[in-house]
Amino acid sequence: MEVPDVSYARSGDVAIAYQAVGQGPPDLVFLMFFSNLYMLWQFPRFAEFGHELASNRRVILVNPRGGGLSDRPRGFTIESRVDDIRAVMDELGVERQPLLGVGEAAATCAVFAASYPDRVDRLILYTPWVRLTPEERAQELARLDEMRRRWGRRDYLEEFAGRMNPQWKNDPEYVEWFVWNHRLTASPSAWIEFRRMMMDLDVSDVLPAIRVPTLVLTKEDSRDESAAVAGAIEGAELVAIPGEGVAIHENRFALDAIEAFL
Repeated sequence: MEVPDVSYARSGDVAIAYQAVGQGPPDLVFLMFFSNLYMLWQFPRFAEFGHELASNRRVILVNPRGGGLSDRPRGFTIESRVDDIRAVMDELGVERQPLLGVGEAAATCAVFAASYPDRVDRLILYTPWVRLTPEERAQELARLDEMRRRWGRRDYLEEFAGRMNPQWKNDPEYVEWFVWNHRLTASPSAWIEFRRMMMDLDVSDVLPAIRVPTLVLTKEDSRDESAAVAGAIEGAELVAIPGEGVAIHENRFALDAIEAFL
């Protein structure tokens, strides 16, 4: 599978990896959930999704700090990752464009849109992560030591793969890709830093400040949480798409919804 080349922008003293795929304008800045830019394209289903998304525009994929091919400083935050988006846009001379974020990265895109509305044309949030309840945060804290011990082990990551996308849990190609993608995205300590950032994340107060056209995409399992996000953003459209797993590239429905919105 052909992998788009990687470049780096400087966000302060942190190196931020990105890829530019296709020809623009128009452009689309795309932040996947926890991933490695090289490994994304090793999974054929994502490669097909990515290339089709880039057939009518330039897609700029970004690895924010903390994982993947970017630097992994300790103590990073959503706000520092917002700076990473801006650094990549400035590096490429992009003034204003749509943003697409998946999961936790959707929260980063939401904060960016609220902070820099003059630089965002449209906002697409896929199964957005907003915050943990106090009970959920306590459960996560209690699991950190176990996650550090088990991160990278094949049995742990294979089980993780099945929970994230049960429709592919018996597909050896997907499971093998998932294991190596996560190993190459973060070391055990980097994974714990990422989880700590997610535990401390709360963008609920930011959502009402978003004033750009917004599409919230969801699967049935996350409909209630996504509906709450859409309800907090003035004029946001909520679209529920079929699918069993969390992957945005599970089928064509997300791609079709994105194309219609753009």
